[in-house]
Order: sequence, then C-alpha cells, then structure tokens
Amino acid sequence: MTSTTSGLALVNTLLDTVVARLAERGTTTRRDVLYVPLPRTATTPAWGAFEPRRLAITIDIDRGWALVIDQPSSPVVDVVARCDESGIDAVLDLAIAINTGDFANVFAR
Repeated sequence: MTSTTSGLALVNTLLDTVVARLAERGTTTRRDVLYVPLPRTATTPAWGAFEPRRLAITIDIDRGWALVIDQPSSPVVDVVARCDESGIDAVLDLAIAINTGDFANVFAR
C-alpha cells in the first residue's frame, strides 16, 4: 500500500466518521466522494455562485480539515483541528454553527 493509498483510506474513514457523528447529532447526510455536505437550514447563508448551495466538510491529510461550498471551484476555509477522529467533534461544532448562520457568510469576500 502506498502512502497515497493509505492517505486516501484515512480520508475515507474520517469522512465516514463525520457522517456517523452528524447522524448521532440528528443530521442525516452522506459522503459525496471527498466531502460531506450539510443540509441547508432556514438560517443558512446564501453562499454559492448561482443559487443557495450547501456547506461541506472535507479533509486533506497534508493540509487538514476545511469547509467548502458544494460547487465547482469553491473557496476554502481552513479549519484548525486534529486530523484524526479526535478532531471531528470540534470541526462539526464549527461547521454546524456556520451552517446555521452564527457567523454570517464566511465565504464573503
């Protein structure tokens, strides 16, 4: 197994764990390849180029956790948290707060 293969396996495992932990919190979603989109809420900011898009959680083992918009060429908001299962709950706390509009539009420029 190469380091790239093992890194991809770790990413898949962590993102599957994100889906499971969201389900424990009452949020149903699924992994979409290399990210996990959050369902929009009534207070989710209207980010996205053409229509309201979903916030998504992703991870790159070399760079770490990030939040993106579920669209091509999304801006990226890096999240400082451990790149293992122990960092997931902190990432979810932040992502849920952002998704419900607690921080307005974090992608606004």
